[in-house]
Amino acid sequence: MKFFVTGSSGYIGGSIIKRLVGLNHEVVALIHKNDPKERLDTVLYIQGDITNVQTFSSSIKDIDVVFHCAAYVKDYGPKKIFYEVNVQGTKQLIELFTGTSIKRFFFLSHLPYESSSVVSTYTVTKQIAESVLQEAYEESGFPMTIIRPGNIYGPGDTLWVRRPIQALLNNRLLLVDKGTGIFHHTYIDNLLDALMICTKHSSSLGKTIEITDGDNLTTWATYFNDLAAILGKEPITRTISKRTAQRIGFVMQHLFPLFNLTPWITSFAVDILTNTMIYDIKKVQQIIDYEPKVTYTDAMIRIKEWIESNGVLAKDAAVKRV
Repeated sequence: MKFFVTGSSGYIGGSIIKRLVGLNHEVVALIHKNDPKERLDTVLYIQGDITNVQTFSSSIKDIDVVFHCAAYVKDYGPKKIFYEVNVQGTKQLIELFTGTSIKRFFFLSHLPYESSSVVSTYTVTKQIAESVLQEAYEESGFPMTIIRPGNIYGPGDTLWVRRPIQALLNNRLLLVDKGTGIFHHTYIDNLLDALMICTKHSSSLGKTIEITDGDNLTTWATYFNDLAAILGKEPITRTISKRTAQRIGFVMQHLFPLFNLTPWITSFAVDILTNTMIYDIKKVQQIIDYEPKVTYTDAMIRIKEWIESNGVLAKDAAVKRV
């Protein structure tokens, strides 16, 4: 089969490409600005912008399956960019592939979290894009499937592995509400297994599928302290309330960009870190034959091995404090 993958430079997109190549599929990968960390010889990499599909449309032909991973993924930022990339970009891809021979269009979204008084533009635009896809399916049978993964992690991941490591090494990581929020861990290989299953079965057509490792018991305190133990750090004892964290995040995400600094916490991050919603993978298993193979314990062992074998500690310890 021939696959087209957007967001090929990201962790998810790059991982999907590696899995597809390992299964001997033909892959066309879209690059926007940043080159992927690793280019695979059998993959056709093309440059383009999903907000202007004419920049690459002539380079893609006879695509069977699309994995749309590209997005403007920020906790904050100009609303115009969020809408252009996450909404208009998705609309353009729908128009590009409507009437073609594609069998499936997978849209990578995210789990809905308990909302606060501050709703991120990223979340809003992802929801709008989902609605656009659902409408396209209902009106014209556009072969879409919406995938909502949990907190994706694994060796090499930036968001939930490298960033916490950097914060721990710089003694800057603290817990929100004592870390009692649920870490809806979704190991990268488990997500890839689910995606590959979806490509083979029509049961996922037109569906919105929420994928996690199925564990609603692991808290953020557990995960961050397990990372701390791997690094030889003491357990995290510092904690602040959700309300305080929200206030700090609001100020940081509005003030820090003025000085070209990255906030160490944002309102959206606080929502994720304090989320207590339960997600039951039985709903997924009613649609596809999905059973996560990598447990949380096994995942942490793999992350520990990756840290030790790739010199991650030395590299991240050199990261300067904000």
